Amino acid sequence: MMPRTNVPNATCAAPLVVTAAAGTARAAIALGETVVVLGLGPVGQLVVQYAVAHGASRVIAVDTDARRLGLARTSGASDLLAVTAADARAAVADLTGGRLAEVVFDVTGNPAVLSQAVRLARTLGRVVLLGDTPTPSRQMLGPGVVSNSLTSSGRTPPSSPTTRQPARSTATRWPTCTSAASPPARSAPPE
Repeated sequence: MMPRTNVPNATCAAPLVVTAAAGTARAAIALGETVVVLGLGPVGQLVVQYAVAHGASRVIAVDTDARRLGLARTSGASDLLAVTAADARAAVADLTGGRLAEVVFDVTGNPAVLSQAVRLARTLGRVVLLGDTPTPSRQMLGPGVVSNSLTSSGRTPPSSPTTRQPARSTATRWPTCTSAASPPARSAPPE
């Protein structure tokens, strides 16, 4: 096992970047589409940036935290909704002339939000789950997935059962990120 060490922020952010990049690539955002991002933590902020880079004409950022919404605006979000996912449908419908979004990202990690994300996707839309929850058994797609012919996906990590890879040695694991205030790690005394 690797010792706890202080590492540069870029190293800590690398898995987050991979998650956001893989999720937006799987969504196959087409030029001119409308994207909704639910949850504007670090991965959500990256998803906003990738959605803009992929050519989304409208990126609707949804969060209850004003600071996160401000960052999303800086990241390229065209519309900001300071509401919960459960309360976002009317506003998204209003912004899109009732069409809703072609792509909806749930980046919250809250098991109750996935069913709300489904309600924001238009017929034949795509819902991408990138927020990981400690209680996946509580996540439900809710009504509309079949009747609206929605496609749902998530980022498949390299170690998932569908992409079995050989076991890696512990020396290749990501280092543990700690705050700058953490004391440096001590190595074991020589024997």
